[in-house]
Amino acid sequence: MNIKLNPTQTKLFKAIFHKVDGRLEQRTDNEYTHLALWGGYRSGKSYATMFCLFLLCTIYAGANTAIIRESYNTLYDSCIKQFLDKFPPESNGYQYSKTKREAVFNNGSVIQFRAFDVDSKIKSSNYDAILLVQAEALTKDLYLACLGRLSGQAIQRPIIITEGNPGSSFFKQLYIESTEDWRTKNGILYIKGTAHENIANIPKDYIANLEKNYPESFLKRFLWGDWDTVDEQVYTAMMAHHKIKRLQMQPHWFKCVALDHGTVNDSAVVFLAKTEHGTIYVFDEWHGKGASVQDLHRVCSRYGSLPVVADFSMKAGRIDAASVWDDLYRTGLNLIESKKDKMANILLVNQLFHTNNLQIFDHCTYTWEQHERYQYKQDIGKENRKEEVVKKDDHSCDALQYGIRYLSDIEVQPPASFAPLARGRPTLDELIKGGYDIQG
Repeated sequence: MNIKLNPTQTKLFKAIFHKVDGRLEQRTDNEYTHLALWGGYRSGKSYATMFCLFLLCTIYAGANTAIIRESYNTLYDSCIKQFLDKFPPESNGYQYSKTKREAVFNNGSVIQFRAFDVDSKIKSSNYDAILLVQAEALTKDLYLACLGRLSGQAIQRPIIITEGNPGSSFFKQLYIESTEDWRTKNGILYIKGTAHENIANIPKDYIANLEKNYPESFLKRFLWGDWDTVDEQVYTAMMAHHKIKRLQMQPHWFKCVALDHGTVNDSAVVFLAKTEHGTIYVFDEWHGKGASVQDLHRVCSRYGSLPVVADFSMKAGRIDAASVWDDLYRTGLNLIESKKDKMANILLVNQLFHTNNLQIFDHCTYTWEQHERYQYKQDIGKENRKEEVVKKDDHSCDALQYGIRYLSDIEVQPPASFAPLARGRPTLDELIKGGYDIQG
């Protein structure tokens, strides 16, 4: 296997391995039992950390290790696929069991692929090494539970490896708000990675495209791996010029309704229109507390029978009645389930603000003011500090995210593209008055 590592990947590798009499072995001559490679997108952190775990299983027989993520969906979609792609079983001395989600090596070592939301036995297993992927999504309790399971003896000494993006989580306290001296005394090595150091392994225009399309706060955090902007306003690219006077809606623009339903708090509705150029306008809004099904139907039908993108949590049944979703569906609304990937949705909205492709009409004051105040939590507590937004007065923010995510897959045709459909055909008025043969 011919591997060329970038500088930060090399630093991680050399902190874990060295050669003894020409053979690669795990180091025991340093203090590090907790190694963290965090940083920007495409900095090579996932590959490097997986490679180190793969090597431990290859070198030492009978090692029991795990790659762990917060949720099964992200584990399956990213970790498992990436590992099998980068280290194919047929050429790397192991077999992969899809049902058990395990890579079993010829020497008896095992890598288990686990997720906290479906695998309850994580906290009762014993491991030689654990890799926590996208660890910023994990709580302190889950991290400590993993530490408590590092009691294997197959490798030189048990280790935990983490990788992730800067976030307002417990790990910020561990890596950034601590001193280097404290980290060393506690066996922690923190390494910061950037996409620029991994330039040889990413597409040619990747960095240039990010710099063109994303706000500075995003670039600092997800390109350079900085933590300085983590606790800022959510929509850092939102500026005064994104509030505009009303425009005349064009008939060929694609329009939809986005609904965030509240039982105790406000329900919020935003009306969106997307142009053929990709610009999205928030052209109207509504909000109300204690809204009935009839209220929501009346509001969502304000501009006719438009698609209504709504939170699928409304499908939850009630003790004494059907779900709100079912009630609204029976009124004739064209309901579409929203995609509730919070961080991805926030990034998409921020990108549209940055490229000036999201505009809010100036009479939509409820929506504008909630987005101006939309904040990440500054401190979620010592036991459960992970990156989250403040869940207060954010109803239009949620609704807008649902609508923007839905519209991201909609391609709007310009008026000229409709002309050939009508060219050479008589109008209805001509058919009635001109004596055209309707049958023919």
